[in-house]
Amino acid sequence: MPPVHYHFRGGDRPGGLFPLMKNKFKNQMLTLVFAALAVVLPAKAADGMEALRVKNNALKLQLIHAPVRAKFAATIRDLEKHKRRPWIVGTYRNPKTQAALKAKGYSKVPWSFHNAQTRQGKPDALAMDVEELNGVLRYRSTPDFYLMMAGAAQSHRLASGCGLGWSLPLTDRARIQTLIARRDWKGKWNRKGNFDPGHVQITGVSLGQAHNGVRP
Repeated sequence: MPPVHYHFRGGDRPGGLFPLMKNKFKNQMLTLVFAALAVVLPAKAADGMEALRVKNNALKLQLIHAPVRAKFAATIRDLEKHKRRPWIVGTYRNPKTQAALKAKGYSKVPWSFHNAQTRQGKPDALAMDVEELNGVLRYRSTPDFYLMMAGAAQSHRLASGCGLGWSLPLTDRARIQTLIARRDWKGKWNRKGNFDPGHVQITGVSLGQAHNGVRP
């Protein structure tokens, strides 16, 4: 009986890691190897992605105003305690980027808490944008994630686009606060009408004050 050849992209590979299989037993062993790889490789990829998520968040948090940085970090940790995978999309944003986002309708203001700088012109953000990581560098945030983040932010005296109910009528805003008070993360609320639910920012200082250099 002639040997069985296993074809790989680019031609036959009779040597190396997977030599020619000459009997049923070796074929079965190869099947087991591939089955094991099918389990191990995705797990390794997931581990690598998780390490990248943690590193990304740590780096982005360093761009936040130091006296309030711990509040933002605590918001992220609270989500992680609930087995969520928050990914900080951005903290500091330069003025040129802000202008471009406003022109495209992704922001409603010419200067935001993301644009805050120190007197020396270094990043000193007072806000962060967060989404939930699902897969490899893919965001797939759900209404309960935004609601949970709103609750976490409020517990650390921060505010979020979801918690503030941006662009929503008063009745919908009240509904969000009721769900947060009950910790009813699966409760129904008007997600589609809510502008920028993944945004988290400081409280106690207005946008105009922050623009003029006032800090919490």
